[in-house]
Amino acid sequence: MSKRQLLGIGISIVFVYFAFRDINFEEFLSAIKEAEYIWILPAIAAMVASFWLRGYRWKYILNPVKEVSTTAAFSATMIGYMANNVLPFRIGDIVRLIAIWKDSGVSKAAALGSVLIERIFDLFMVLAIFGLALISYPNLPEWAVVAGYFTVGLFIALIALSIYSRNNIESLVKLNNFIAGKISDSAAAKSEAVIRSFSDGLKVIHEVRQLFWLVFLSTILWTINVLWVWFAIEIFDFNLPFSASLLILVFILFAVSIPSAPGYVGTFHGFVIAGFVFMGIDVDLARASAVVMHATNYIPVTLMGLYFLFKSNITLKSASKGSSFVDDIKNEDEKAA
Repeated sequence: MSKRQLLGIGISIVFVYFAFRDINFEEFLSAIKEAEYIWILPAIAAMVASFWLRGYRWKYILNPVKEVSTTAAFSATMIGYMANNVLPFRIGDIVRLIAIWKDSGVSKAAALGSVLIERIFDLFMVLAIFGLALISYPNLPEWAVVAGYFTVGLFIALIALSIYSRNNIESLVKLNNFIAGKISDSAAAKSEAVIRSFSDGLKVIHEVRQLFWLVFLSTILWTINVLWVWFAIEIFDFNLPFSASLLILVFILFAVSIPSAPGYVGTFHGFVIAGFVFMGIDVDLARASAVVMHATNYIPVTLMGLYFLFKSNITLKSASKGSSFVDDIKNEDEKAA
């Protein structure tokens, strides 16, 4: 077991301990029994819809490079997120890249570039959600505000890099090779492959119409994510305003951004509980809601991912050995040259 894997498991154990160390099992079980589980149906429906739309958006990003079907993109997406639930190292993105490459013949460089572009649009929406949550809850914990401002800075840097790289890719490559080359030739080669893949991914936003369509798709996708949280909150009838779903989603995003065991066990629960307690919900009720909310995502995503994996021509064992993915991209570039 690697140090990184041990770190993730250790962090999850710490979060589980602090989230449940003084639990009142009687109140916790009572909350579980009295929950209105009819709300699980729209919660799961919203979750599935968000992943389908994520697959459709991914297809749209890939289209200028390689036509793929929405079904193929959705299948690969579910396989990737399932891998995050059951495998260490958060290798879900690598797994789904391998899935779309094997299923549709998308080049590895284009696949990687498309995911990097996805991250920019997701980051844009995360900032919008954070801004709305901050307006609704101006007294957010200081660590949350600092993390939000850090994300703003990261987003600005990525946008600046995107604008510059559209017409100056070779300059970026030279700068990368100068900096990364001081570490090792391997580091320079791998980071160059990522930069060129990112540049390929920008092909989809060469027109304003395409840019606005991606913004629209991302807005709908993340609105559905907010609805998933809202439906999950309604399971326990906390009588909270709709803005509570924005805040809980922000806390979930914090949870999935730090190292943890597969499935974000512990970190997900700890951050969601903290969010509910911040809004005045009893801690044992918050614990019950965190457990059920995690299940509404974890169980369907894992089952659907396993289903699509069974139908695909890859295995988790082979896909999990994707550490050489960036090396393969570099080899693709060399062959093309």
